[in-house]
Amino acid sequence: MVKLISTCLSWAIRTFYLRKVTGIENLKHLEGSIISANHASYLDHFIILALLEGVIDRKKIYFLTKKEAFQGLFTKWWHEMMQGISIDRDGKATSSLREIVKHLKQGDVVVIYPEGTRTRTGLIGQGSDGAVVIANLTGAPIIPIGITGAFDALPAKHFWPRKSIVHVAVGSARRIQFKGNRHRAVETQKLMDDIAQLSGEYSNNNQVQSVVDVARFYNTVGIRDFLNERIPARTAFIRAQLLMKQYVKNNPQDEEAWLELGISYARLSLLTRHTVKRWYYQRKAMGAFDESLLINREDESILFAVGRLYHEQKKYERARLFYERALKVNANHFPSRIWLIRIYQKQKEYNLAESLAKNTTTLQSVDQVSQRRQLEALAFLMRFNKKYDYIVEQEKQP
Repeated sequence: MVKLISTCLSWAIRTFYLRKVTGIENLKHLEGSIISANHASYLDHFIILALLEGVIDRKKIYFLTKKEAFQGLFTKWWHEMMQGISIDRDGKATSSLREIVKHLKQGDVVVIYPEGTRTRTGLIGQGSDGAVVIANLTGAPIIPIGITGAFDALPAKHFWPRKSIVHVAVGSARRIQFKGNRHRAVETQKLMDDIAQLSGEYSNNNQVQSVVDVARFYNTVGIRDFLNERIPARTAFIRAQLLMKQYVKNNPQDEEAWLELGISYARLSLLTRHTVKRWYYQRKAMGAFDESLLINREDESILFAVGRLYHEQKKYERARLFYERALKVNANHFPSRIWLIRIYQKQKEYNLAESLAKNTTTLQSVDQVSQRRQLEALAFLMRFNKKYDYIVEQEKQP
């Protein structure tokens, strides 16, 4: 039964999801090893099984599993069938440790997810020290594995797999020896850094606290890292959209959540060439922005986002209206200034464009983004009037 299910699932993973595997040569000497991977989805078990198929007998692969997974009748049967080793994450784990040591001495492979649970956001969470403690105690080598795309295929709170491409990278095995809690923490962080580098996923490291912050992070990453492709822009925007769709169901009065949901849809519309899809994304974006405006009509970020959406739809009068409303709320909102300059140019109101650009270059910049916006305003002035070339040359001289 176990072999049949494992074979079928391995075939499905290889056929529909697993597209690229690197570092497969690091699995040559696998017996008695600990595999540590990031945990993003229920598919992770089967991805690892598909990866190890033909390398080691399925019956010699065990998964460290939280004890709560063994409480229901079906889940207990399922995890026992998957050869899960129950562990109490909050109490003593002496019996579990004995069982792990026994399997490692027998040449079995034990899979441990240092995060302890699936990520709810796609970011790699903080790792626990269980894997490095066991490796230090038994002398078993740790093989780090990075999995990319599993979260997008089947994220938490979803029960039907989505279309996605899964990549797996296998790192070199290494043995760990340390003494003291400080060195244990260092080795744990090294392991998590290895997994993050192999997977290409971003680590949280407790820097992002709320789900809305994570969505904002993905919306920013999709633009900022567009050329780096650590996470493809489309993937980043889809993650933001999925997170916010779930979040607003329980928090319908959170204006920032609606804003980030709208931004993710709007940016997805920019990436598609399909007319119907673009219309669908823009419609969804406007619906989210409308919800946000119902909560707060005096937020410059929301007003600017609506203006940008109208701008992309080439509804320039409406875009101008919302940019100007945003500047009434906050006269120093640099994005609204730059895009309003572009509207003035489009409508051939060059005097207004020049005046706004001049004023923008005189404002106090508070961060790198506002500095870049000021440079954009100066670039417009240089194109519009040659005398600004002379000003720039004068500033370069000592």
